Amino acid sequence: PHPTVTTLFAHWMQFISSDMINLVETQALIDGQPRPFPCCRRGFSHPECDAIDVPKADPAYRY
Repeated sequence: PHPTVTTLFAHWMQFISSDMINLVETQALIDGQPRPFPCCRRGFSHPECDAIDVPKADPAYRY
């Protein structure tokens, strides 16, 4: 095999596996289907859905 292609393939697979690991952490099975966490539902509690405080004077996320 060509050394450049082999190295590129290894880096690509590392990227894909890392992406897949993060995808699973942010989804839930709802009715047997993977879906994003329903963080806005009343009564739903999950560590990935913790609210963050945004100051009123924040230049990017003003109220």
